[in-house]
Amino acid sequence: MGWCRLKVAGVEHCGLCGLAHVGHGRTCPHLNSEAQVATLLASLKESPEPRELVEQATKYLRMIRGDLAQRKRTQERKQQEAAAKSQQQSQQFQARGSPLPSANGMGGSMNHGVNGRPAHPLDQSNARLVLE
Repeated sequence: MGWCRLKVAGVEHCGLCGLAHVGHGRTCPHLNSEAQVATLLASLKESPEPRELVEQATKYLRMIRGDLAQRKRTQERKQQEAAAKSQQQSQQFQARGSPLPSANGMGGSMNHGVNGRPAHPLDQSNARLVLE
């Protein structure tokens, strides 16, 4: 087996959520919420801790708040781009006069009968042809 410094350090539990957070990423749900970060920043103003420690924590939380805002803007921009792309595609299909593609990718003009199989073009009622 390998050797890891985290095993030597032991498990540290988060003072906010009580979970043990491991790794470099921000896994604490409190630090991934803008509302929680704002609450933490407000509570630091009333903290009896040493001033240097409060300033470091405030700086860290402000960086987190900026990162969360940037992630939110990026996600909104991606959603807007996706919506614009789908609207552009639908306009292109309408300009061509062809039907929009269906979920199965075969176009909207296919007439499907029973069990999802293509119906006979002369059989518009989707009933079976009876041979006499």
